[in-house]
Amino acid sequence: MTTRTAVAQLPLPGLRLRLRTRTIVGFLAVAIAATLVFALLALRSSQSPEVTGYLSNLAPVTEHHNEVMNRWNSFVTVHNATATLWISAYDDEAAAAYAEVSAIAAEAEAVRSEWASIQPPASHAEPYALVLEAMRLTSTGIAGVADYFADARTGEASIEQARAALALIAEASGYWSRARAFES
Repeated sequence: MTTRTAVAQLPLPGLRLRLRTRTIVGFLAVAIAATLVFALLALRSSQSPEVTGYLSNLAPVTEHHNEVMNRWNSFVTVHNATATLWISAYDDEAAAAYAEVSAIAAEAEAVRSEWASIQPPASHAEPYALVLEAMRLTSTGIAGVADYFADARTGEASIEQARAALALIAEASGYWSRARAFES
């Protein structure tokens, strides 16, 4: 199954596939909306000098993460509002989407690397590791969406490919939730 379709020129199943694809990409924005503010709040409960230094190191990474996720959410919003179903325009849209999503995926991976480079105090190792895994799954999922758009430029992308990327992001949301449990 490919994502290329044209309004009124392909049978309804092709049109449904394209519409479903837009819905799937729209879901990604919701699944990724988690930020790291909760992590900083959770860690403020014990303010030893070691924790204070740790929080200071996390603050710019958190800010960078939030910027990247805002870019991702903006991309999804704009893409879903402006995506066309006309095959003549879809290749150009897929190429532009690929370029933008690839850049966001690279930034998401950079944020994950920044987070991974910070050594947590032993008392905060578990929420730190949960967030790191959530970031890994998120950046891999966004990279999968970039791959989807790369393949969509040639008409070779499939719903299964998009679903695989979504599954990673959905899995990441579970890690975000588990990390949030450390807030209390």
